Amino acid sequence: MKNTTGHRSSILQTLSSVRLFFWLIGLILAACVVGAVVPQGEMPERYAVMFGAPAARLIAALGLHRVFSSAWFLTLLAGLGLNLAACSIARLKTIRSRPGVFVTHVAVLVILTGALVRAIFGEHGVLPLRVGEAAAYFVDAHQRERRLPFEIHLDRFEIVYWSGARTQYDFSPGDIRQFRSHLTAVENGRPAARKTIWVNEPFRHKGYTFYQSGYDPDDPQFSSLQVAKDPSVPIVYAGFALLPVGLAWSFLKNPKSEIHNPKSK
Repeated sequence: MKNTTGHRSSILQTLSSVRLFFWLIGLILAACVVGAVVPQGEMPERYAVMFGAPAARLIAALGLHRVFSSAWFLTLLAGLGLNLAACSIARLKTIRSRPGVFVTHVAVLVILTGALVRAIFGEHGVLPLRVGEAAAYFVDAHQRERRLPFEIHLDRFEIVYWSGARTQYDFSPGDIRQFRSHLTAVENGRPAARKTIWVNEPFRHKGYTFYQSGYDPDDPQFSSLQVAKDPSVPIVYAGFALLPVGLAWSFLKNPKSEIHNPKSK
């Protein structure tokens, strides 16, 4: 029985190691840098053009074209969450006297949970349409079709140009000011919602968000949309709402402790 207890204590001590925490944080930060440098979700041939064929093969083999949804990145996040949970358990006595630390740990765990939910259950992809077309699916980064619970119809697409120039630093005549897609969500053969979208003005319907992402200068009837479904948003928001509360609480003076040495008075 003592050996079992000692073994569990040894495992907990290893999992709650501060050194392990810094290793995990370092690896996660390095992965984020890679994800920022290497464009995510591009077609394989695009990486060959950008980095050369050998590098493109390496990117594909290591999953660097989808860092934030790769198994190894999710493992790092899960490891960090386990490390924080173990740290909270191992330092339970300290945390009881400093509840702000506990709240901070919970906040970080909630944020990590949101990241895992996004990576596992989130959906992201591209939906190309021409005027008059409708589609009930989009293509994700793995070139797989993802079904929508409704159809998206492209009613109209327009490109708006600047009509004149105020200064040479603002814009020039003929430059594109904005491009817009007029969309209709169709359910059971009937229009359920309509929205005109443009850059930074998406269309949200039943948990899916449609962003205006591109157009074809050679085809005025073509519009490219980005599609996203992210169930992690309320979880991440809750975590970030808790985080400043925990940090502020951690730095508040503990009324049970003496900051100054009474003998120094």
